[in-house]
Amino acid sequence: MTDAEWQTIQFFKPYGSFDNFGEPLRMDYRLVSLLDIFRYVIGLKIKVHGAYEDGHSPTGYHKRNGVGMAIDFHIIADPYPVATWHKLDTMWWMGGLGIYPFWNNPGYHIDVGPAGRRWYGDKNGKGYKVNDGNKLWIRNQLSQA
Repeated sequence: MTDAEWQTIQFFKPYGSFDNFGEPLRMDYRLVSLLDIFRYVIGLKIKVHGAYEDGHSPTGYHKRNGVGMAIDFHIIADPYPVATWHKLDTMWWMGGLGIYPFWNNPGYHIDVGPAGRRWYGDKNGKGYKVNDGNKLWIRNQLSQA
């Protein structure tokens, strides 16, 4: 992203102590702008934990070909996490979406890799592919987290 592109983003800033984009000028503009739209839709503050940084899967999208194509974040004081997950699942038509209700700050992973990938991370760190057959189970897990 260029500095000019960052100026079009309403709710996130490339530098500062609140959000951690790693190297903000390496972020994918589509990814950040879609997260910005999601932030507007839900009306709740979002904290970015990590984006363009080391420490993630080497096959992941946090650092793909020199571009930050993934963001990990949580929603501050989300009163309805199950509803928020459904809204994000509906809105996030591109890339991957992971939900991690057992992080220190339960949150999400989004990326602009291949479309349609969904997963859930349990309290033991095991990942489960999300599909129509297990969405009810995941909703129940979220309500207990």
